[in-house]
Amino acid sequence: MFKEPDYSTYSKDELLQVSRDIDKDAFPERYQRVLLELEKPRPTPEKKKVLSAKNAHLLGCVSSTSLVVLFLYLEKIPGRGGHHTTMEDSPIFYWFIVAAFAIGAIIELREYWRARKHI
Repeated sequence: MFKEPDYSTYSKDELLQVSRDIDKDAFPERYQRVLLELEKPRPTPEKKKVLSAKNAHLLGCVSSTSLVVLFLYLEKIPGRGGHHTTMEDSPIFYWFIVAAFAIGAIIELREYWRARKHI
């Protein structure tokens, strides 16, 4: 014999899905229990905390700045398979990557200030 479902543990969306999918002729009692559970108030699920646009830009700025400082301190850019780009091996590529991250940090800082003004 099948175990009876405990509809009291179902969310509203799950109950709606069950009410649409259940075989009403084969399981009329279950269908009625689902309808009764749908009438009961359900606690609203907690909303996930989302990183605000302002904080996301600040995080991007701090991350990019940290990488620039790390690259300058190490004098190399870590790569795949243990291969590193250094100033001695490829100065143009090294400075291009450092400059790209620095520009990214500046853009994120600008966007942070713009988002901060709109609060």
